Order: sequence, then C-alpha cells, then structure tokens
Amino acid sequence: MYFHSFLDTFSKYLGSTSCPLLRLSR
Repeated sequence: MYFHSFLDTFSKYLGSTSCPLLRLSR
C-alpha cells in the first residue's frame, strides 16, 4: 500500500523530530 509506505517513511521522519516537538507541544 502506498499510504502505508508513506506512513512508514513519515513515522521514521517523526522518529527524529517528534520527540522534541511533542515535548514543546505539551
């Protein structure tokens, strides 16, 4: 699935940026 592949890549991208962003968000 293309959408699943997109989520996989997106999740990997978030893996390196989501942590600090989530902390700032909360």
